Amino acid sequence: MASGIIMNTLEKLEEAVKAIRDGKCVPDGPTPPLYCIGPLVSSGDGGKAGSGGGPGNDKPECLTWLDSQPRGSVVFLSFGSLRVAVLNHGATGGFVTHCGWNSVLEAVCARVPMIAWPLYAEQRQNRVFMVEAMRVALPMEEAAGGAVGERGGGGAAGPRADGPGGQGHQGADAASQAEAQAALNPGGSAQVALAELVQSWNIA
Repeated sequence: MASGIIMNTLEKLEEAVKAIRDGKCVPDGPTPPLYCIGPLVSSGDGGKAGSGGGPGNDKPECLTWLDSQPRGSVVFLSFGSLRVAVLNHGATGGFVTHCGWNSVLEAVCARVPMIAWPLYAEQRQNRVFMVEAMRVALPMEEAAGGAVGERGGGGAAGPRADGPGGQGHQGADAASQAEAQAALNPGGSAQVALAELVQSWNIA
């Protein structure tokens, strides 16, 4: 049996953490200690020189383009790299995500509203959790077979920005971001969990 479970997440974000602690996932045996040491996300491009932006340490071209856009005016769709720097840019006002958990944590920490558009595997389950439990995203409107029309993203993004349906989600975004920051502060839940993890190694 595992001697412990390390999770890169914030306990308050995930109902599954409580289920694991309550022994619901291992009904016939003891549950290993659970250490929620997150949310830990990349600070940007990993320090790679010239990642996408020319020689040396030049700023990537996409960030230079964002510098010229109005604040909060860009909806970002990405299934690849250099995501954190874009999410934390002031021009980014929304994020179409495939619901991978790293993407979710990065957007929560950057306090960027999300449109959930899962592709496969656990991503569809993540979407349900993001939309219904965490309330940090709205679902992409998909037609039969998973097709998305020209109004698919706009229909999901509109209520968040302008309509009454978006106010609760905006509040949830702010609360989640504040909780994520608090977890990483001195004495926060992430640091406490990490200290407990290190102590368990010392005892072993």
